Amino acid sequence: MRTKVLLLTLSAIMMAGKLQGQQQPLYYQTLNCIKVMPGKGREFSQFINDTSKKVAQTRADAGEILSWTFLRSVMPAGQEARCDYMISTISEGAPRAPMGREGFEKALQKAGVSMPVNDWYAKRDSLSSLVSTEMWRPRIRLGAPQKDFSTI
Repeated sequence: MRTKVLLLTLSAIMMAGKLQGQQQPLYYQTLNCIKVMPGKGREFSQFINDTSKKVAQTRADAGEILSWTFLRSVMPAGQEARCDYMISTISEGAPRAPMGREGFEKALQKAGVSMPVNDWYAKRDSLSSLVSTEMWRPRIRLGAPQKDFSTI
């Protein structure tokens, strides 16, 4: 009887240790699907490069996010495409709450973007519209994102 209890206890301890050893940090990926106004694709890309990319870089440098990626749809394309662009942000742990206008104004300044936040919102809205925002929790991740993969 004692041997059986001892074996069950040892098995439970070994299983718990094995599970703890396999535990990995929780990552979250936020995906923003964006539709650009007709004929504004080049201007939108430049706007993102001049502003949002710089803010994302300061967030990555501060350890707030792990990666930020700006994606352009290749297929499907045209008016029927759900998204023209996607912006992917990966963070360790649950993402922070949206910063609001005042926080975003500070983020723009910290990134060296001289555009006032109200002008940024107006420019963004004149070029694009948000189709959807999704949050995913990656279950398996291999490799790591590369820094400075390419320019926009």
